[in-house]
Amino acid sequence: MPKGGLTGKQKKFCDLIISGTPQYKAYLEAGYKAKTEGHARTAASKLVTKAHVREYLDQINTKNTEKTLITLDKVIQEYIRIAFFDIKDIVEHYNECGVTFKPIEKIDGKAIASIEEVHTPKGEIFMKIKPWDKMRALEKLYEYCSSIADPGEKSILKEMVELMRKRGVSV
Repeated sequence: MPKGGLTGKQKKFCDLIISGTPQYKAYLEAGYKAKTEGHARTAASKLVTKAHVREYLDQINTKNTEKTLITLDKVIQEYIRIAFFDIKDIVEHYNECGVTFKPIEKIDGKAIASIEEVHTPKGEIFMKIKPWDKMRALEKLYEYCSSIADPGEKSILKEMVELMRKRGVSV
């Protein structure tokens, strides 16, 4: 075994476990030999308890957890961006003649679901801008907040539910 580290077989064994392979199959696929499946199960159980193997598995699991949390944070941030999007963020000027939008480079494109060019029979061209569904984003934020809320924060969530129900959102 390399000093302070895993052998090639041990690393492959760990990587297979992390990818979801059952321990006994990971043991065999990593190149270890066993007379029966039962022997493979026993040997895999022993291998996974070795300090350097356990340390490697814990290290990878910690990294995967951090990646998941970062991804969750990004998702929550996107829902917040959509839920609190204000149409005034994309409108430059408005009067009785119509709307002038800000230049595209000044618009937060992440809040926009689509931009469509519409041609009328008279040959006029209009831009149709569709933001993402704010109410759906609010519903998702509510679901997330209610899953992590402390008991003391439940009253805030109840108020949010009531407000959403008044606006026709099913929660």
